[in-house]
Amino acid sequence: MSQQKPPIKVNYYRGETVESSHIVHCMIMDRDGNTIGSWGNEDRLISPRSTLKALQAIPFVESGAVDAFGLGEEEIALACASHNAEKTHMDKVAAWLDKIGLSENDLQCGGHLSLSRERRHEMIRNDEKMNGLHSDCSGKHAGMLSAAVHIGAPIENYLDLEHPVQKQIYKTISEMADYDLGSTASGTDGCSAPNPAIPLKNLALAFSRMLNLDALSPERAAACKRILDAKAKHPYLVAGKQRFDTTMMEVTNGKTLCKVGAEGNQMALIPDQGIAIYIKTEDGTVDRAALPVLGKILNDLDAIDKDASKAVEKYINPVPKNWKKVPVGKVEVEGLNF
Repeated sequence: MSQQKPPIKVNYYRGETVESSHIVHCMIMDRDGNTIGSWGNEDRLISPRSTLKALQAIPFVESGAVDAFGLGEEEIALACASHNAEKTHMDKVAAWLDKIGLSENDLQCGGHLSLSRERRHEMIRNDEKMNGLHSDCSGKHAGMLSAAVHIGAPIENYLDLEHPVQKQIYKTISEMADYDLGSTASGTDGCSAPNPAIPLKNLALAFSRMLNLDALSPERAAACKRILDAKAKHPYLVAGKQRFDTTMMEVTNGKTLCKVGAEGNQMALIPDQGIAIYIKTEDGTVDRAALPVLGKILNDLDAIDKDASKAVEKYINPVPKNWKKVPVGKVEVEGLNF
């Protein structure tokens, strides 16, 4: 059992002076739930935001809705996605909704500008009218709606905590995390879906269990395998152009599976090594703090080769530059040792 250590710091230097620092909590577990590394407060309650999507997708797959409606890997990947609302994302979610007899009007996630700068500018130039398909969470909501339609539950209130779909999601996550979500505060995500507060150590445990298929029931193991396979085979649907999660999964051929969440959440799985990583930054920063920490962990664990590391260099080792694009500092991860 690894000893809990102080939080990791990510220092941003201007010249040789530390200009800013970010505090990072992190846990690494193996598939058996053993702690490989623990930094910061492992009992800290965390709103997982979109990192939770793979766990939220388990009841969608277990419900039988995937097969009943003729869905497949692409829809499962989209259920786990925080996508750019590129044409391929929007078209596939629209086609999915049509298969279950619904439309974008049934999505309760709300529309917003894309997470991609390029796509945001395109939306503005085209004066696109926002609807639920523009939400990065439209796939998650389509999965919830699919489960509701399949079990004959109402769709008008599919986001209510007492709705059968949400109750099954909370039951599933409670089982995977070994933590009763009924005992914790439940917040609301940006897409209006419930988002419970879960201790860091229990989040890491939940994701590590997705890798331990032999320890799960046959139904749960089959669902987890389908989810992980879908993400590995369709990384572009999980995020999109110029996004870290997609790039990392593409360059590692699905051997490292990643998922970002708002407010400084980042999760990664290394199936071949049976390792789950969960990162939460104290100030809610992903690009400036969570990704440099994840990059160092993946390199230290030999989870990515030199070519993959080079492909994601701009994400995991950002270089402070001035307006003329001249480097003016460096980024260092401090206190991350096994």
